[in-house]
Amino acid sequence: MILAIPQRVREMDKITIEGMGIPGVVLMENAGGGTARLLMERYIQKQEKVLVIVGKGNNGGDGCVITRYLFNNGYDIQVAIVGEEDDLKGHAGINFQVIRNFGVPIEVLHGKVEKLPGLISGADVIIDALLGTGFKPPLSENYRRIIEEINNSGKRVFAVDVPSGLDAFTGKPGDIAVKAEATFTMGLGKVGLFSYPGAAYTGRVYVIDISFPRHIAFKDPQYFYLDSACDILKLPARAADAHKGKFGHLIVIGGSTGKTGAVLMAGISAYRVGTGLVTIAIEEYLKDYIESKPYEVMLLYYGKGKNVDSVDLSLLSRELNSRNAAVIGPGLGKDRSAKKIFYNVLEYSKKPILIDADGLNILAEDLELLKNVSVPVILTPHPGEMARLLGGVDTAEIQENRVTVALDFAQEHEVHLVLKGARTLIATPEGKLYISPFENPAMATGGMGDILSGIIGGFLAQGFSPEKAAVMGVYFHGLAAERVTRGPGLIATDLLETIPAILSEFTTE
Repeated sequence: MILAIPQRVREMDKITIEGMGIPGVVLMENAGGGTARLLMERYIQKQEKVLVIVGKGNNGGDGCVITRYLFNNGYDIQVAIVGEEDDLKGHAGINFQVIRNFGVPIEVLHGKVEKLPGLISGADVIIDALLGTGFKPPLSENYRRIIEEINNSGKRVFAVDVPSGLDAFTGKPGDIAVKAEATFTMGLGKVGLFSYPGAAYTGRVYVIDISFPRHIAFKDPQYFYLDSACDILKLPARAADAHKGKFGHLIVIGGSTGKTGAVLMAGISAYRVGTGLVTIAIEEYLKDYIESKPYEVMLLYYGKGKNVDSVDLSLLSRELNSRNAAVIGPGLGKDRSAKKIFYNVLEYSKKPILIDADGLNILAEDLELLKNVSVPVILTPHPGEMARLLGGVDTAEIQENRVTVALDFAQEHEVHLVLKGARTLIATPEGKLYISPFENPAMATGGMGDILSGIIGGFLAQGFSPEKAAVMGVYFHGLAAERVTRGPGLIATDLLETIPAILSEFTTE
């Protein structure tokens, strides 16, 4: 699904009104009518009492149109105007006058909240038409009290365009926002409704067609909510006479005492997405830990002992550049030897690099290292690692600002950034953003990141662009977990058996 930021939606309003000749009042009619139809079809019963809380902007105007449809279809409905009647102007004012002419019961609050609890207590359903996409934090004290009354009511709540108090781009609440059972957003999906923290407030999101011209609205999109129909997830069919040399060779560099499983999981998961060959590069002192493990991976030993001086960097550099892509970091450790290896890979690699786990922790000590890298780089941090990359900011701050953190970092450092977590984000150096739909708590277990690194690295080695490799990797990784379970007990390697069948589903003939 193509998403937009509020500025783009305002541009589309203008283009549709001025360029296409559709009056703004018709767009409002489409918005309110489309929302009302869904509410009547799927959510609200006629025996339920409905309270529409109307603000003074176009969001309030949409609420008035919804009110008219419900009232005209026999629903028991009342409107509460937060400010004064004269606050509703333009198209919103027109639709307010219409519901007054229809005889809808209207309570004007005159900017006071005292009457609202009584109105709410007499309702079964609340429709939030208070604040729209133009809202920017902070909330006024009056609006904060209204939203608190709504959230504390225990009533079913539906939001018009965006839950009031939520930033439609970042998804960040103005420290409080309406929590809705469903949100009916107009014209285009908004980034902040589909990414966290905003997704915690929206419930199910419906995009209402208000007659934006598709050939303009969907031209050169920058923001996406991934689903199975997205073209970027499609894989080309393979020729019947293909051989392993055609599907790339990935090198995975990592492993240390007690952490050899990380590189092994990354290596075998690269095979599961169709990579032709996989080599695990590891120091020789780990030989006894790893030689009895998966038969398919090849092994490269680049140092004889657990000593920084024993690392053969010339061998590592030579082998690195005879492969098609590299993953560095899983289980690598952070000692002097690990850092020496990491610096060497960044300095001498001529092939795309994915940096994960301990690689990210080493990188966090000196982000200037990225300036000397001349090949595409993908970073795959979880929120804690992202906090370290940004100089030790609080992890909670990352979670509150996921969209802006991902986009700003990717563009500033010219990398592809995969910010892991519920609804993982993929940000590109060009400012594109992809949002994964998956938020599976069963994935909160060790090794999931290693599997993801191997999947993305495998796609890189096969010659896919960093953007496509990262997007496919995140989506297929999340989908594989969904196919196994959403309950406790999932382990990372459970995903491996499921991935080949998923790839078949997304392969074009």
